[in-house]
Amino acid sequence: MFNVFSYTFLEGNPSKALVEPNSIVLTEHLAKKLFGNEPALNKVLYVDQGGAGDDFHVTAVIRDEMRSHIHANFFVSMTSSGWGEYIRSDEANGEWAGQNFMPSYVRLVPGANLDNVIAKMNDVLQRHGGEDLKAMGFNKTLRLEPVKDIYLKSSVGQSPRIIYTYVIVSIAVFILLLACINFMNLSTAKAAKRAGEIGVRKVMGAFRSTLIKQLMGETLLIVIVSLLISVVMVQLALPFFNELTEKHIAFGSNNMLYIGLALIAIAIITGVAAGSYPAFYISSFQPAQVLKGKFDQLKSSGWLRRGLVVFQFMIAITLVCGMLIISRQLTYIQEKNLGFDASAKIVLPMRTVEAHEKYESLKQALGGVSTVNDVSGANYIPGSFIFSDGMFYPDGSSMDNAVRTFRNYVDAHYMELLEIKLLAGRTFSDNRSVEQNTKVIINRKAAEEFGFTIEGAIGQHVYTDWQGTRYDQEIVGVMEDFHQTTLKENILPMMLAVPENGRAYDFILLDVQPEDFKRTIASIETKWKEQVNNTPFEYTFLDESISKQYNEDRRVSAIITTFTIIAMLISALACTDCQPTWLNDASRKSA
Repeated sequence: MFNVFSYTFLEGNPSKALVEPNSIVLTEHLAKKLFGNEPALNKVLYVDQGGAGDDFHVTAVIRDEMRSHIHANFFVSMTSSGWGEYIRSDEANGEWAGQNFMPSYVRLVPGANLDNVIAKMNDVLQRHGGEDLKAMGFNKTLRLEPVKDIYLKSSVGQSPRIIYTYVIVSIAVFILLLACINFMNLSTAKAAKRAGEIGVRKVMGAFRSTLIKQLMGETLLIVIVSLLISVVMVQLALPFFNELTEKHIAFGSNNMLYIGLALIAIAIITGVAAGSYPAFYISSFQPAQVLKGKFDQLKSSGWLRRGLVVFQFMIAITLVCGMLIISRQLTYIQEKNLGFDASAKIVLPMRTVEAHEKYESLKQALGGVSTVNDVSGANYIPGSFIFSDGMFYPDGSSMDNAVRTFRNYVDAHYMELLEIKLLAGRTFSDNRSVEQNTKVIINRKAAEEFGFTIEGAIGQHVYTDWQGTRYDQEIVGVMEDFHQTTLKENILPMMLAVPENGRAYDFILLDVQPEDFKRTIASIETKWKEQVNNTPFEYTFLDESISKQYNEDRRVSAIITTFTIIAMLISALACTDCQPTWLNDASRKSA
């Protein structure tokens, strides 16, 4: 791990940190949270991994640095029990087809051809695991992505962010363009004040090229001064910007050279763009006409200034339209029917073995709270991606034409609690022995993929093959499609199933009365602590968790709104600056 990614080690040795089983590396923040100001090295932590717990030895502490897309509070060795053992289980069994959720990182030798490496990797996979993959209906392909591109351009762990970067950079360019146009308009509008100076200097023998250089130099000087002021303003505004975007942007010493070069390049480009037209225009004045008080050239530039102002407002109006579209999209997201009711739903995560084993007693106790309407359990809750999937096929088909279907293990009350619409058939009964692992409810999308009609799907069987065994699932119901993840993702084939026991659930869902959340939560916490002593009580509201998925969109919308207001102000300044000149032109024409 630490041979591929660079971290600053505060305690421990990076070359030995994750060598031994049950080794754990903590971030500085987590180490202080657990041990205060004491050294964390060689301390022992008990880590409950949901299915089992074990002791881990702290082998290192690293600084809180986000230098890649990996955001973690701790790292454990792959040779550890629990998580590591589960991940290594396929390797121990000689299988090559599992653990789709685990990305791997490779460090290529300098000069390696990426396409050749990808081809050889897939050749190895097909040579060793091709038959297993085919038997399970998988068509797996390995691909490589540069780590530096993952945060912005890849969907590994999150949606690509590059579109936000493009939008914000485009707006910044538009604002800079508006400022350049303003400078050009202001310079040409006030050219009459410098006409006498230009005329005298030309009479004294000044060449036009010399005047152009002087005027361009003046513009560059203004740009440089503006740049220095803007750097100070950015430093002052950075804390507010970080608060708005919920980021931790800072000018680090490792990238100051690139920032400095970029600023110099921007200053030169801006100076040339803003100063070239005024410089060529003002230097073109004829001395004889200027000294006689004739300004025909100023009149000829009026149409250009007005055209530039129109162009400014066109850009500003475009930004306003974009802002309104994004605002409407956010409103649509908030008002869109997701296919289930998330209001007044409380989610309790079960993070320990104790909580998993006490599910039935927890359900009964929580159901006894007067303000709790219903209780259910689930392996995955709405708003989260379902990692449990399989390849299923109907009668008359085979694994070659299987449909990748995502399976969520739920309690019998899951659909009623979330008010998911049943299109045909029935929901699950409370008799777990009848339902477990053999009966499924599929969504509309899955029925379409299997080639069933809504009514015709009831009583049909779908199958999956695993390690030489064929597993049979009977469809007892068809539910309406609902958005398991965000509205940005397509609805996928899904099935609900009842597990053998409640230990398969990772969450408890509560439908509560909305009148007094504070009293309800206090009652729920009391019941929780009566049943589980060693598991912290945690809760979230389902609708708030789903809403948080769009926080980044809201932040981008706020940034765009702020920049749009700035653009409108700059456009308004154009009219303010040029209005006196237009009035003077109009008065001269009237005279």
